Amino acid sequence: MKAFLNIVLFFLCSVALAAQSSFEGFAQLSDKNTVVLKHEGYASCFSTITNTPLWVAWELTPQKASAQTASRTDEFLPDPLLGERSPLARDYSRSGYDRGHMAPAADFKWSWTAMEESFYMSNICPQNHTLNGEGPWLGLEKQCRAWGKRYPRLYMVAGPLFSKTPKFIGNSCKVAVPRAFFKVILKEFKGHWYAIGFVFPNEEITGEGTFFEYACSVDQIEKLSGIDFFPFLSDEVEERVESQTILADWNYYLIKFAY
Repeated sequence: MKAFLNIVLFFLCSVALAAQSSFEGFAQLSDKNTVVLKHEGYASCFSTITNTPLWVAWELTPQKASAQTASRTDEFLPDPLLGERSPLARDYSRSGYDRGHMAPAADFKWSWTAMEESFYMSNICPQNHTLNGEGPWLGLEKQCRAWGKRYPRLYMVAGPLFSKTPKFIGNSCKVAVPRAFFKVILKEFKGHWYAIGFVFPNEEITGEGTFFEYACSVDQIEKLSGIDFFPFLSDEVEERVESQTILADWNYYLIKFAY
């Protein structure tokens, strides 16, 4: 795990994540190489250097997590908000990497529009197939939906971490391959806030139920990514919830036993 935490980002950004479900509180980044895209179900900070999102943010409520309105579309589409700058699905063809969702499609069954938009390439990164399809990244996605049904407010931000000299794939766009992926999660429960972070290497890792092995503090991911998470919290609360990783706050023992 320590090896991952020494990753140097190829590109840094900062974001202000607000509590509104409309994402109106997201800060527009001033750097000319990034653009913040707002869709029905998520917001994405897209980099025209890596041609990937640098972060994707979304929320789950019990209603959204339990909904079955929309089924998976499996049609990867260029993001119309990016126009000709958007990567295409074929940029990933025969690359050896999955078109990996940062915000998983299964989190958007509450809306046909949100489901379709989750397949925009502004929500996609090159991802190891095993990590994405049967490993801890998938296991954490499933667990987040379970938490989403239980807690009234669950906020998530996920994105890639790059080396100084990343590999690139694609023809229409040169898409950088991440060295690892992060995910930070914030929940509200009985008037209190709790946060946890995860960093996964972009490698072949099996075992859906092993995701807690990759847990870390949100502070650690802020140092890796250059992103300021959850600044709408008071300074005191933000310092408390982001500086420590208390697995018991996330039903670690019950989940470990269940797997």
